[in-house]
Amino acid sequence: MANVTLARKYWGKAFEYYFDGKSDRAIVAGRKAMELNPRLARLHWVIGHAFLSREPPDPESALKEFRQLVAKDPRWFAGHAALGATLATQGRIDEALKCYRESFRLNPQVPVNRIGFARLLLKRNDFREAIRVLRGVDSPFSTVITAYHLLARAMEENGCYGSYGRAEVHAVWEHILTFDESLPANRAAMAEARERLKKDTARVA
Repeated sequence: MANVTLARKYWGKAFEYYFDGKSDRAIVAGRKAMELNPRLARLHWVIGHAFLSREPPDPESALKEFRQLVAKDPRWFAGHAALGATLATQGRIDEALKCYRESFRLNPQVPVNRIGFARLLLKRNDFREAIRVLRGVDSPFSTVITAYHLLARAMEENGCYGSYGRAEVHAVWEHILTFDESLPANRAAMAEARERLKKDTARVA
C-alpha cells in the first residue's frame, strides 16, 4: 500500500514537471511512479510527451512509450491518438492512420482526435472519409473542397490554434483559395476563406 501511495505522489510530480516544461524531471518522476506501481499505464502518455517536448525532441523514445501505452491500455483512445500523431510527424502516414482509426472508433466525439484523423486522410486524398469523420455522415454530394472547408472550420471552432498553430489553420484556408472559383460549388467556401483570412490578418495587425 505504501508503494501505491508513493507512486501516486510521483505521478503527480510527473504531470507537474511536464506542464511546467521540465521534461527530464517529468520522465524521471514518471519512471519512478511506474517502478513503484507498474499498473499506472497512462504515465507512458506523460513520459512520451515529455520526450517530444525536449530540445531536441526524441520521437523514437516517445514512440516506445506510446506503444507500451496502447499495449497496456488498448481501450484508451488518447494512447492511440498520441501514437498516431507521433508516427505522422515521421511521415509514416499508413501506420498513423491505423492508430487514428482505432482512436476514432473508441471515441469519435473528441474534436482534436477527429481533426488529426481527417488531416491524415486528406494527405491520402481520401476526402470522402475525411468528410464522414468531420461531419459524421456520408454524402453523395461531397467534394474535395468540402473536406478542407470542414477541416478549417473544425480547427477554428474547437480552439485548435494551441494544438496546431495559427499558421497551420491559415494554411488550410489558403489551400481552399487554390480551387477553381469558376465552379459554383466552390464559391461559398472560397468566399468564407477570404473573409476568415482577412479578419485574422486585421486582428493580428
